[in-house]
Amino acid sequence: MYDARTKLAGQVAQEVREHFGDLVFRTVVPRSVRLSEAPSFGEPVLTLDPSARGSISYKLLAAEAEERYGLRRRGADAPAGDLRAHPGPRGPHGRGFGTVSRPPEGLDDAWPRPVPWTAEA
Repeated sequence: MYDARTKLAGQVAQEVREHFGDLVFRTVVPRSVRLSEAPSFGEPVLTLDPSARGSISYKLLAAEAEERYGLRRRGADAPAGDLRAHPGPRGPHGRGFGTVSRPPEGLDDAWPRPVPWTAEA
């Protein structure tokens, strides 16, 4: 949430880059009204307003993270069995969110079953 109008934001960004070096992503997410409004609508900014500066910045940040960590993107051209072929969770209005990963092993063992509480009371 970088605000280019303030000197402090530039100074903080410079300090963070000097201290953490290559760990800091190149992409900067600017502060914007649409980013602030999205939670009020119950939607991520990416689906609320895909052309907003914040949406574009988050897409660039996601692409940078995918590149840095070798993640694969979901796509129609993915061969069967490939992670990209997994339909994954759907977002608002049936839109997906991009990167898909396998669930961690032992996830079912980590959460108690049967659930000790019920919604009916």
